[in-house]
Amino acid sequence: MPKKKRREPQDQQNASFRVAVEPMIAVGELNPTKADEALYKITRFANLDQ
Repeated sequence: MPKKKRREPQDQQNASFRVAVEPMIAVGELNPTKADEALYKITRFANLDQ
């Protein structure tokens, strides 16, 4: 039986994500603008009426 996932409140999830992402942004491994553009390209033609 799989282990139950630990649920964090949204504010803790946001803080954990920011801690993980900030170093990548600082060294240039992650560009938020390019990431937004890539996500738009992926989801542009997605059918959201499923």
